Amino acid sequence: MTLAGQQSLCQRTVGDDDVIVRLGERQQVVLDQTGDQAVAGLVAPYPAAQRLLGGAPALNGAVAEAHLLGATLSQVPLCWQHRSMAGVQPGKAEGGRCGSRCDGAFAIACCAVLAAYNNIVAAKRWHRRWYPLVNISATAAVLAAAGASGLTASDIGLQRDRLRPGLRPGSRLAGAAAAGFLLAAVLPATRPALRDERIKALSGREIAYQVSVRIPVGTVLWEESAFRGVLQAALRRVLPGPWAITVTSGVFGIWHIRPTVEALVVNQLACERGTAATRVTAGVAATAAGGALLSSLRARSGSLAAPVLLHLAINCAGALAAWSVATLDRRRAAPSAPPDPA
Repeated sequence: MTLAGQQSLCQRTVGDDDVIVRLGERQQVVLDQTGDQAVAGLVAPYPAAQRLLGGAPALNGAVAEAHLLGATLSQVPLCWQHRSMAGVQPGKAEGGRCGSRCDGAFAIACCAVLAAYNNIVAAKRWHRRWYPLVNISATAAVLAAAGASGLTASDIGLQRDRLRPGLRPGSRLAGAAAAGFLLAAVLPATRPALRDERIKALSGREIAYQVSVRIPVGTVLWEESAFRGVLQAALRRVLPGPWAITVTSGVFGIWHIRPTVEALVVNQLACERGTAATRVTAGVAATAAGGALLSSLRARSGSLAAPVLLHLAINCAGALAAWSVATLDRRRAAPSAPPDPA
């Protein structure tokens, strides 16, 4: 129904034919409040819907057209439609509790997949061989799944206007981490902590590949997108901020069970079962604590750039420091050349 002297809202937004095709027929719904207030409140969180309406609707009566409501909601992701009715903003949980079943299911699925991925899939030979390419594909897949679930670039930490606020703290902490590893490599007392048989066998070309391709693309980009990006945002929809960080960090620790076991075995630090279990637990706890730091940095800066920079500095500087110590050890162990005969 249209008020006298006014053009139909459906004519101002989409054609009548389009509405009939999409909704079958025109219906009318009597609202308890004025039409302009109802529709304006409904579409306020969604810029796309506001553009569809061409501004605030000019309704002054008590009757709105139900096909307009359907046309407006068609511009909104399906899993958010019930939230708009309840007045809940997208990407937010109401009262720190699960906003919808689909959000909770997506968060649980993310936790399960990530907990299993690095401990099962990453142990396969083909994954080790094609590590950067496989993890780039995994990064694209997890971001696509996040978009399908209703998460936005802002939720994940990829909003452009938050890039600079993320780069500032990230670069400061990255510089501090790099300086710490450099100091550890220089001081004789801390060098033993950097000795790693996995790094010792690498040539100069192989360590260059590690710090320029494998670590930035295959490790940091993938892990930060999956954990501090998608998982933390998915959990934030159904949990309060501190709990979202706690769960994200716990899953990040579980993610590193297999790498921790392998590092202990390669470096011959897992000779006894009890000692190995204790060291694995300590390694996973330390990784979870590091994940909590990265998640807190992501939450405070509002950008994924901050944890990416810190994570990149820790992994690359740590690898370079360990390789430098291994190179120094090899040079010291090499027999000196005999003096030339007179």
